[in-house]
Amino acid sequence: MDDHDRRCEQLGHLFADTQDVIFLGRGINYPIALEGALKLKEISYIHAEGYPAGEMKHGPIALLDARVPVVSIAVPGAVFDKVLSNAQEAKARDAQLIGVAPEYADAELFDTLLPVPVVDELLSPLLTVIPMQLLSYHIAAHRGLDVDQPRNLAKSVTVERASPWSSSRCRRLGAFSRLLAKITTSIRNPKLSDDHPPLRHDSSHVDC
Repeated sequence: MDDHDRRCEQLGHLFADTQDVIFLGRGINYPIALEGALKLKEISYIHAEGYPAGEMKHGPIALLDARVPVVSIAVPGAVFDKVLSNAQEAKARDAQLIGVAPEYADAELFDTLLPVPVVDELLSPLLTVIPMQLLSYHIAAHRGLDVDQPRNLAKSVTVERASPWSSSRCRRLGAFSRLLAKITTSIRNPKLSDDHPPLRHDSSHVDC
């Protein structure tokens, strides 16, 4: 943790004039790329996007140049070699390449490395998310921003009233639920359905 904190603090000055950042992840670490981009947007106000590394050629690669840093999550696993290949393509476009990866020989590919230990691939997001958070924090702090009170962010979410469409949908679901209960009762006990009225099903708690 301390090593990541120091390395991310040193990286902060590289983003002084940065306007766009691309985060690349693949497989189980794709959501971590999304989280890294989201956190950077929230507290540093830099436009950042997370992409599946395998889809980099479908749009994001057109944005890459020396002014667009790329943060690539590359941990050993089923798609490790493919992630490294995607990172090489980014570097070939002169992008500043920051790697979140173990200290392998292949790590020389990255201009800057934020090293993580080698663990099972399924556990790797627990480690790769840490440098993402610290990097966003130090970039925002270097830019003189208040990381504790980001602008325009709500601390709570206001629940809106249901629209008329939603109310109509609830009524239809309630009617369908009652019909389904009658059919189920008839199938399970035909004699009961002939001699007695069907059991009523309480649809007042239909979750819409």
